[in-house]
Amino acid sequence: MSTAGKGCQTVDVSWWPKVNLWDRGDLAAGCWTPQCEHWFTQRLEKICLGTETPKDTKTWDKNLRYEKESKEFFSKAQELTYDFLTKKYPNFSVWPP
Repeated sequence: MSTAGKGCQTVDVSWWPKVNLWDRGDLAAGCWTPQCEHWFTQRLEKICLGTETPKDTKTWDKNLRYEKESKEFFSKAQELTYDFLTKKYPNFSVWPP
């Protein structure tokens, strides 16, 4: 809590990202992936060792994003996957739409 500025202020921190931040992050694939598991395991290990601390919303948002090149790669991979599936399986649809 800080008393500098305009009265008492608080910062909301958490050990794990809130759902809305996770969903905006680059690991959100609609299901739990090996990359998610690796991220979770690494974070849990650091928490248990005492080398990790809770994070605020801004820090979580920054930490759940990859570099621009990685985002472009994942976007292209998703596009190619969708194209392949819709050609091979004409009734294929994405859920949620």
